[in-house]
Amino acid sequence: MKEKTTEKRWRGRAILVCALAAAVMLPTALRAQETWPMGTGIGLFGGYAQPANEGYGGAVAYGFNLSFVVMKNLAVEVTGFRFESAVDGSVPGLSKGKLAVMPVQLSLQGRFPMSGGRLVPFVEAGAGYYLDTFTLDEALAADFNAVGLKADESVDNVVGFHFGAGLDFFVARNIALGAGVKYCIATAKGSWSMTDTASGTAVNGDLDDLKVGPLAFGVRLRFIFK
Repeated sequence: MKEKTTEKRWRGRAILVCALAAAVMLPTALRAQETWPMGTGIGLFGGYAQPANEGYGGAVAYGFNLSFVVMKNLAVEVTGFRFESAVDGSVPGLSKGKLAVMPVQLSLQGRFPMSGGRLVPFVEAGAGYYLDTFTLDEALAADFNAVGLKADESVDNVVGFHFGAGLDFFVARNIALGAGVKYCIATAKGSWSMTDTASGTAVNGDLDDLKVGPLAFGVRLRFIFK
């Protein structure tokens, strides 16, 4: 009888110890599953951008991003990047030269934390303002000057839209490496002019359907402020 009583006591003590251990470890385990990042993040972006227009060459893209995680599955991000595309020259369209494009974009991100928040796939969509600058090819400009003409072409700034997807990986609680792809839709207008340098007589016209929105992809490094 005493042996059974002693066995029951030890069994009860073992259950109590396990319960206490679980009570101590549970909050830690729960926190480990909720380490998804909240707060403001700043970072740098580097990649490649290919405009939709076939006559515009792809180029290295670089820029910055500023993000804020509103809740577990929602974030707001501001991104600015720049690339300079070589233009082959076409009729009707831009002549040979360089097209510099700098989109400043606002995105809403749907984020889906995995592995306790260390791995975060995301999808995004938003709108932006595209700052566009065109520079005529120096050799072509010199040819026009040689026959007494001054050529000038410009591209208007334009509002565009985008959507994309990516993945962030937190190498530390406050440092994330990411990769993503973004498809941008932006079609600008422009103008051209040709001036006779001797008489000052000028002719001009409009340029339409200049697709400056690129397919952009690359990597980024971000630091998260808690």
